[in-house]
Amino acid sequence: MKKLLLLFCLYISIATVSHAQIYVDNQGNVYDTRKKTVSQPTESNTYKKPSSFDPSKLSFGGNLSLQFGSYTVVGISPQVGYDFSKYFTAGAGFGYTYFKDKYYDYKWSSSYLSFDIFGRFYPTDFLVMSVQPEISRMWQNITYYDGEKIS
Repeated sequence: MKKLLLLFCLYISIATVSHAQIYVDNQGNVYDTRKKTVSQPTESNTYKKPSSFDPSKLSFGGNLSLQFGSYTVVGISPQVGYDFSKYFTAGAGFGYTYFKDKYYDYKWSSSYLSFDIFGRFYPTDFLVMSVQPEISRMWQNITYYDGEKIS
């Protein structure tokens, strides 16, 4: 056991350092540190700054709700996100949901409008950690069969 602990401490104390062998500056000049040479930019070795927006990294999702009968629900909630890396996605969405219900002495209807932003972190392939704050507005109407209406 003591040998294992000693090997573990030795393993942790060893520092590994790596250095780049080739450096490209902002003008496209290529510096090879092994050969100590500088070459002028050409088509093959020119550094190309990545685009700030890549449409292939967009992700789309959301929800569609449909329920019909004495209790009706119709809703749509699209979301769009941007994959900043393999592990992090952020985006925004909005939603609208309509509820309607009939009771024996009145009808009730409600509308719900929302806006949200979200952030999702994928530490492994099977785990998602998510934060999604939402702001919403709800309004409703109640109509009694005797004609009285409340909003």
